[in-house]
Amino acid sequence: MNLTLDQAMSRGIAAHKEGRLQEAEKFYKAIIRVQPEHPDANHNLGVLAIGVGQIEASLPYFKVALEANRDQSQFWLSYIDALVTLGRLDDAREVIELGKDSGLQNGIVDQLKARLVGSGITLPVPNRSTEPDKKQIERVVSLYTEGSLEEALIQGKALAERFPHNSVIHNILGIICFRLGQAEAGVIHYDKSITIKPDDPIVHNNLGIALKELGRHEEAIASYRRAIDLNPNYAEVYSNYGNVFSDLGQKEEAIYSYHKAIELKPDYVDGYYNLGNYFSGRGNYHEAISCFSKVITLNPVLCEAHNNLGVALGNLSQYEDAIISYRKAIGLKADYIEAYFNLGNGLKNINEYRKSISFHKMALVLNPSYVNSLKELGSIFQQVGSHEQAISYFDRVQKITPDDFDSYNLRMVSLAHHVPQWHIPMMNDIPRNNAYKKALEATIGRSTQVLEIGTGSGLLSMLAAKCGTKKEIVTCEMVPIVARTAKEIITENGYSESIKVVAKSSKQIEVGHDLPFKADLIVSEILSNEFLAEGVLDSIEDARSRLLAPNGIFIPSQGSILLNLMGGDAFSKEFFVQKMFGLDLSKFNNITSRKSYFVGANSFHKKDKLVFLSDDVEAFKFDFNKSTQFPRETKILDISVKKSGVCSGIIQWIHLCLFNDITFENHPKQGGEYPSGWQPTLYLFEAPLNLKKGQVVRVSAEHNRQNPMFKLVSVEDL
Repeated sequence: MNLTLDQAMSRGIAAHKEGRLQEAEKFYKAIIRVQPEHPDANHNLGVLAIGVGQIEASLPYFKVALEANRDQSQFWLSYIDALVTLGRLDDAREVIELGKDSGLQNGIVDQLKARLVGSGITLPVPNRSTEPDKKQIERVVSLYTEGSLEEALIQGKALAERFPHNSVIHNILGIICFRLGQAEAGVIHYDKSITIKPDDPIVHNNLGIALKELGRHEEAIASYRRAIDLNPNYAEVYSNYGNVFSDLGQKEEAIYSYHKAIELKPDYVDGYYNLGNYFSGRGNYHEAISCFSKVITLNPVLCEAHNNLGVALGNLSQYEDAIISYRKAIGLKADYIEAYFNLGNGLKNINEYRKSISFHKMALVLNPSYVNSLKELGSIFQQVGSHEQAISYFDRVQKITPDDFDSYNLRMVSLAHHVPQWHIPMMNDIPRNNAYKKALEATIGRSTQVLEIGTGSGLLSMLAAKCGTKKEIVTCEMVPIVARTAKEIITENGYSESIKVVAKSSKQIEVGHDLPFKADLIVSEILSNEFLAEGVLDSIEDARSRLLAPNGIFIPSQGSILLNLMGGDAFSKEFFVQKMFGLDLSKFNNITSRKSYFVGANSFHKKDKLVFLSDDVEAFKFDFNKSTQFPRETKILDISVKKSGVCSGIIQWIHLCLFNDITFENHPKQGGEYPSGWQPTLYLFEAPLNLKKGQVVRVSAEHNRQNPMFKLVSVEDL
């Protein structure tokens, strides 16, 4: 499809804002192939070059854009800013003068002159009357503006040795040290500069900035005060004054200082910017928006202002406008990590999770250890239920910042969803483990091909290996983090050569690929408290038809769902409310779950209070070695009451025949030191029943292949 130049430009700008930089570049270059002097396409190609650090390469594009349209102030801004960044100060000054002649606004001109300002620090213009040659000092300044700080420091110190009594050199060295994070060294150089020339307000201002960085606020205030005494109209000092008062929590003094800076210099970008940050940091977002909007009017290419405007808008839930601001910030600075992070959060706030994830990942491309985006990605994946991915990001945060409480806590939440706590009591269930061990010993020979469905900790596979089979045991686990951990456990216990862990569902296992031959023995414990959860019937039917050899054995071979009428006054009070202080609270029973579990620290105590009011009843039975399909079932159970008492509902448990006469049952009244990992399930009636011996409780019993359900139909007297 052929596009007009305007259409191609629109698509290029859209791709640029979306962060699809290569696509944007293709559109812009296609335009200049047709119209080489197209101003906007050339300018935007220059911006792209700046974003990837190719400052020199941006200059020809900016120059063409400017020559094609001298009325666009942003073209002047971009070109001059690039020249200053490269340290080509004389060229920058010439272009600024040309801009003045072409009508460039004074406010923007002043802002570009202040490009040599680093975080409020004023770089001095070399004094022609000092001993060093002007070019020597400008060379050090050029290295500084290019970012070659170490080289600038070396050359600056060399000049200081030759001209120890030159205040300008020591001021420059102070600035370089400060930018290198050596604030203490910076203070030393500023002090030397002031000793040589006590009446230079610029150095007193710079000294104040370094002292503030060191937390020496009172000394910083004294330095700023001295700078103002020397130059009462020094707007930059008032702005820095405001920063100190902001740190000290002195609200009125901070606001006065920022306003004074703006009063002295109405187009002072840093004054509005610092005031906006002050308001934003204290939750005054409307005022912050006003300040940042003013900054952008004065300097449209200040990416930090667009970003901070977005933050203020976002805090007022104006997410769409915030997103626009973040995109503008990224358009001006393609490697602006904080803007990618904020854009990702803004998109999350409007439920654009996929886009949010992509921008957080772009932040990680720029800095793989950027903790803020790692945490946000973990949080987003947790929010959408992808707990495996959430855990992986929280793990990365923990490696970088082990004491990060939020990521640690959120990781625990995802682990609880992804690897539920019930795995532990299952592993510690000695009676159940003994039963499985006996069944494996009775069925495994030297040539038995074993497949385990549901690896868990790898315990059953290792028990199978102990039984002497010479064939590699295959065990499959659908939860990746569980599969990885099981593999580590198996390796640590010395069974890595005899057991293969496959990180797949059993339904994805392929004979001849994952499993060399159909299994002679399939063993599984993917049963649940109610027997049927976790898709057990689907998995068993599939395994029997595809993965089990003819005459193969399935462990467990049979299973039953058993139940009884649950009695005991203590239970009725635990699960139902009636009256309290003569007030009827029973309506609350209608909104509580009718299904509960016989679990927890009180389970031993509960056993003592549990009363069975009938004989045990088998509700459903499944024969895994004889049947190949297990359809849903519905039936009516008539349960004879053997003992009078208050009945709260049905208590249900499971019985397994593992192989021949080797069985396991988690009967609610069984003894033993530990409760079973499979805990009985309670199906409560709508209200407690006062049953009498000899009555018949008619119960509807049904399972849908995923869960059983039991409901009271009626109570009849014989």
